Parts: sequence; C-alpha cells; structure tokens
Amino acid sequence: MPAQLKHAWLDLVTGTTALLTYLALLPFVGPERAMVALPILAAGAFAPLLYRRPKGTAAVVTDELDRLVHLRALAVSWAVLWLFFVAFCMTTWHLHRGGTVRAELFPIMVGAGYVLVTVSRAAATIVMYHRYTAAPAA
Repeated sequence: MPAQLKHAWLDLVTGTTALLTYLALLPFVGPERAMVALPILAAGAFAPLLYRRPKGTAAVVTDELDRLVHLRALAVSWAVLWLFFVAFCMTTWHLHRGGTVRAELFPIMVGAGYVLVTVSRAAATIVMYHRYTAAPAA
C-alpha cells in the first residue's frame, strides 16, 4: 500500500472520528463547546511517519501516480471548500438578514471547513487509487 494511501486512510479515520465526536457532543454542550472534538485531528501529525523509507533500502516513497492522485485530490478538496464556504456564507446571510452575525459562528465555519476538506481529500485519494490501480477488465 502506498504511503499516500495510508495517509489518506489516517485522515479519513481521524476526520470522521472528529465529526462524529462533534455531533455526539453537540446536543449536550452546544456548538461552541463541542469544538473540543477538533483536536482529534492532531493525530494527522503522525502522517510523516508513513513516508519513511525502509532502512537499508533506496526504495522510492512516491512516484508519478502518487503526484497525479495528490493533485487531483487537492482539486476535489478545493472545490468542496469553496462550495462549503459559499453555502455557509449564504445560509448565514439568509438567516441573519438585516442584522448582525454572531462571532461564534466563524470558528465553527473554520473547523467544519477543515474537517470537510480533510475528509474530502482523503476520500478522493482513496477512490482514485482504487480506480487507477484496479485490474483492467478483460
């Protein structure tokens, strides 16, 4: 399994865990205090350990396919980020028309956007690896 695919699985698991933890805490402590679920994403700091070369070898860690998958997954997550940002801003504008917007909404927007980008990039990476490395039909 390529290192980038392992990294994608790590991001998918940590992002989904953070999202589920946030949703589980939401009814009990409210949206601002449920943000304590986001430090779960710090587990992604262990991702560089997945890119180490095996000792005593000159093995290649990434190749052209890895770069292609990475760039396309970034494009997918960039599109998801902008769709989320526009939807969040338009929803906030619609709900608070003619009034002020609470400042507590902006950290929620940043946190939710980060989780969404992380999960969408990881999912796109996993799907593309599956699609590009699948055996061709005979």
